[in-house]
Amino acid sequence: MVGNFEVTCVWDLKATLGEGPIWSAKDHAVWFVDIKSSKIHRYDVNIGSKQSWTAPSPCGFIAPRKRGGFVVGCKSGLYLFEPKSGEFTLLTHIEPHLPGNRLNDGFVDAKGRLWFGSMDDDENHPTGALYRYDARGLKKMDDDYVITNGPAVSPDGKILYHNDTLKKVIYAFDLDDDGEITGKRV
Repeated sequence: MVGNFEVTCVWDLKATLGEGPIWSAKDHAVWFVDIKSSKIHRYDVNIGSKQSWTAPSPCGFIAPRKRGGFVVGCKSGLYLFEPKSGEFTLLTHIEPHLPGNRLNDGFVDAKGRLWFGSMDDDENHPTGALYRYDARGLKKMDDDYVITNGPAVSPDGKILYHNDTLKKVIYAFDLDDDGEITGKRV
């Protein structure tokens, strides 16, 4: 059944490449990034307040941390971000040997592992990869992507999905309890 509803613009931001909205129940806010302008944005739905921060470089995603703050995936690496101070602390560089790449799209699974991809910023070459970052550190899980997007895990936690937008393909991997992937398929 389709209902009637009205959509209202609450922030006419005119983002250049706005992506990756996440909901924070803790602060009743929607967070998202504007990749090309290196910005992180927050909209508080209760009071309508709007905040923006400038990231160290173009940022492809923002992910909440259990201990507060966020992990932000930027072209220059993974950062801890503390909104109260506006401080960004580098966790690790990702692909310093590939200056034409940037990070794009990421999420945290139910076991607290961060999954994200890198991509060719010019969207031409398969220099991107799929990564996992957790308490054990950073691990490249797969490669040969042009535009990585949409990492996600099945409801039962046994299949990881990841796609290459340029190739127009969604990959599925078997995902074990330790966060290892096998059985790549289309």
